[in-house]
Amino acid sequence: EVTLCEIEREVVKYICMEFTAQDIAQKLDVSPRTVEAIKDRLMERFGAKNTAGLVFFAVKNNLID
Repeated sequence: EVTLCEIEREVVKYICMEFTAQDIAQKLDVSPRTVEAIKDRLMERFGAKNTAGLVFFAVKNNLID
């Protein structure tokens, strides 16, 4: 089972909705670099080579509604 903290879940959700790091940062009140760091960490954790891989993993594992 894949577990995500709240901010990780939000970042994945917005990435899947095609928001940019800048857009996500504004919505979550963090810096765009924080969003990128979270995205990079998730990609490494899930073995995704790019954003599309991350989205595929999220959908396949029901990480988004």
